[in-house]
Amino acid sequence: MKYFIFLSLFLLTTQLSAANYFLPDSIGTNAKMISTGSQGLGFGSAQIFENPGSVEIKSFSVSGFKTTLMNDFEYSNTAIGIKTPLGNLSAGFLQLSTSDIPHTTLATNPIYNEEEISVVQSYSYRNIIGKLGLTVPINEFIQVGTNLSFLYTELFNTYGKGFNADFGTRLNLNPLTLSLAFKNLLPTDVTYNDKSKENIPYHFLMASQYRFNDQLSLFGQLQLYESNLEQGYLKNIGLKADLLPTLFYIATSYKEFFVLDQRKKTWAFGFGLTLSGLSLDYAFEKSDYPPTDNNYYFSIGVDI
Repeated sequence: MKYFIFLSLFLLTTQLSAANYFLPDSIGTNAKMISTGSQGLGFGSAQIFENPGSVEIKSFSVSGFKTTLMNDFEYSNTAIGIKTPLGNLSAGFLQLSTSDIPHTTLATNPIYNEEEISVVQSYSYRNIIGKLGLTVPINEFIQVGTNLSFLYTELFNTYGKGFNADFGTRLNLNPLTLSLAFKNLLPTDVTYNDKSKENIPYHFLMASQYRFNDQLSLFGQLQLYESNLEQGYLKNIGLKADLLPTLFYIATSYKEFFVLDQRKKTWAFGFGLTLSGLSLDYAFEKSDYPPTDNNYYFSIGVDI
């Protein structure tokens, strides 16, 4: 019932505003990003979801991330990348989904001769983003990249498709790293099979990492958020301690987000281990959804 209410609210706000398409990647793309509170400052193929200019690969990279939200929504992504003479080529697939959503109707109970709600059938919901990108190092200080994004959503007998493009860059100015991402640059829509349309919202994100030394880093992020009910800038700040540099870290962050037209805040904590190119990351985040007060995230990556 709770996810049925959630979807109903989402569809209602979409119809009332007739404005922006819901993008599920705002949830987060990997556990390390959630614990530090900043996007586009990591390495490997998973960066294709955050900033196409941040995909940095030694020779081959693969990543995976999966979690359950609100007890019933499955959220996952996977990415793969390879270093080529042209640059770092990567592809990613991200999905938010749930199933067994009841399709109800009013029917008369033959025994009591009263109307009651009955379930006619169940259906599923899927929201998918696919990305294909290329990242090119310009020199030792700067790299740039671009993505093509393919969008698909499906609910009961309604489905929509669309496409867009991202551009990003990352500046490595030791001890400062700066990430700039410009997502959904094209003025395109998601078009549904009933001919209705939703605008794909533009998204700007700037993130930074300042290294005080080999053990301690400060993270900051500013992003332009645009939804059907609210538009504004959201601020994140995080701190990461590399207890065993290149091997083990712990991190914590404070972040802002919108729920409908209300600005909310939360915090996260996480840690990670890297051994011979294998990265294992875990994050814990306080939830704004009372039945599940906490969210837990786990991601894995291979970069060789």
